[in-house]
Amino acid sequence: MLRSKENFFKTSDGAHIYFEDYGQGQPIVLVPGFLCTSKFFARNISELSRNNRLILLDSRGHGSSDKTLQNLNIPRCAQDVKELIEYLDLNNVLLIGWSLGSSIVLSYWQQFNKHRIAAMGITDSILYPFDDGEWNSHSLRGFNMDAFNMVMGRAIGNHAEYCKGFATAVWKDGHVAPEDIEWVAEEMRKTPPWIAFALYSDFLHRDYVSVLPTVSVPIFVCGANSIAIPRGIGAAKYYMQHIKAPSELHIFEQGGHMLFYVEAEKYNRIILDFLNKINM
Repeated sequence: MLRSKENFFKTSDGAHIYFEDYGQGQPIVLVPGFLCTSKFFARNISELSRNNRLILLDSRGHGSSDKTLQNLNIPRCAQDVKELIEYLDLNNVLLIGWSLGSSIVLSYWQQFNKHRIAAMGITDSILYPFDDGEWNSHSLRGFNMDAFNMVMGRAIGNHAEYCKGFATAVWKDGHVAPEDIEWVAEEMRKTPPWIAFALYSDFLHRDYVSVLPTVSVPIFVCGANSIAIPRGIGAAKYYMQHIKAPSELHIFEQGGHMLFYVEAEKYNRIILDFLNKINM
């Protein structure tokens, strides 16, 4: 997609956020994960925008959005989403997060409740990375800030190699075509490490599992296992125990952390079927 000034909006604190806008109909907003961008949803655009309006964005500091050092935290990223929704005058939004993007979605709920949204989606996420519970397979589980500092040191010392390693981990077993690892790593390299890890440090400390019981709109949860999240399916099942609103659980056996890309047809069908159900 060719970018123009129409692909950017300015937030209330002065950051320029990149977005893409496809189709017409009930809006679907997809929020990508840590170091990831709107490009990751390339296989979802055609089907999801056929009869709906699909909005993709790059979170602040990521992709084509401003590389700002200001307000690098999950609540501000959620406010950016709110301001984009208002900028585009969207209503009855299905707001979906992937990975860290799911924390952004739940922060949106925590701050703004039902404001302009009809339903939510949580896609393969660790909603409290520092939690020491058995459900949590995050590598920094148990408030392991020493390990975080080691990871950050490696990322700053050789950002390209760090991104390549992360780009390998998002697949189920890391055995994918080199060109797939390369384009993922290339997108990840667009976020400088000092920006990435300021946001990531904030993400680690925030407990969004505790927000799940407060959600009152329909919500779906997707889970998969991968190198990045070894027990992602278990985490998804754990989240379902905390949800009181109408909800659905969907398991992806082959897709890994990139489930919406590897199993795009299944993921697209889940979203469209979910929309049909909540609009009946």
